[in-house]
Amino acid sequence: LALTLAHAAESPLCLGPVSSARALTALSGGHGCGRVHACTAPRYLLLDAASYGEGAAEGLKYVCMPPLRAPRDGRLLWDALARGLLDHVVSAHDEVSYARKWATGRESVFACPQGMPGVETRLPLLFSEGVRKSRLTLPRFVDVACTTPARLLGLGGRKGRLDAGFDADVVVLDPACRRELSARELHQGDYTPYEGLEVQGWPRHVWARGRRMVTDGAWSGPEQGGTGAASLTGVPRLFCFGGALGRVRLAGYKNASHPCCGARLTAVPPQATGGTAPAGRAGRPETGPCGPVFLPVRPGAPHSHGGALR
Repeated sequence: LALTLAHAAESPLCLGPVSSARALTALSGGHGCGRVHACTAPRYLLLDAASYGEGAAEGLKYVCMPPLRAPRDGRLLWDALARGLLDHVVSAHDEVSYARKWATGRESVFACPQGMPGVETRLPLLFSEGVRKSRLTLPRFVDVACTTPARLLGLGGRKGRLDAGFDADVVVLDPACRRELSARELHQGDYTPYEGLEVQGWPRHVWARGRRMVTDGAWSGPEQGGTGAASLTGVPRLFCFGGALGRVRLAGYKNASHPCCGARLTAVPPQATGGTAPAGRAGRPETGPCGPVFLPVRPGAPHSHGGALR
């Protein structure tokens, strides 16, 4: 349905995370136009529905949306990622603790919060299970993990590549380092869905804009963390997720353009009460109940949250 609507509206579309062979079949029909982008997440590449059979105490850990699929789906997702039908990999991270999942879902799985932690393990899992096992080439690994996400977020002119003039955001990954994933050693919640899995390849040094932040696996940056949303200050781009709504907050946003079609966007902020901004009232994005920035589906189209592409 999303592909059909995007085609009818002549709109670029970003779908994900894709989890099934059926979705890949539908995606293959619209991918050739160059305006459709799709991602997946490590959990759909590495886990499967058998995890739900481990009993309620363990099975609730894997409750997510979309749900985990059959092993065959995972194999086909790897293939689609290697050949370009899927063009990037997200963490699909959700900081839902196991304690909360158990407290709310032990009586009924339908009450269990959806989501899994994964932001800290995305890169090691992709390298260990992708590059080390010959599912991805090293250049393809860099593309799906770094280059394409930066481009789709409108940062392709300054991030995602090691090149002159680009921000010196660098991760040095030790390909020989072996780690057994454990919630005790990670920093993303009280459990990991990959508990006990051994990976080979782990980030050793990290630089952000030329400043060393991690040295030999230990934090060496400033006591205060990164700049958060402000790190996107002045970047004139929006990310269209699901074909309609972009939820990237751009501090200092001005004259944004769509990352795929280049159409310029004049933003009208949602009202603090959640109402629709009056037509023609352009201004800086503000955070409302439904998010900071909303992207219409085609140039010139009105939008219920007040945006208009031109």
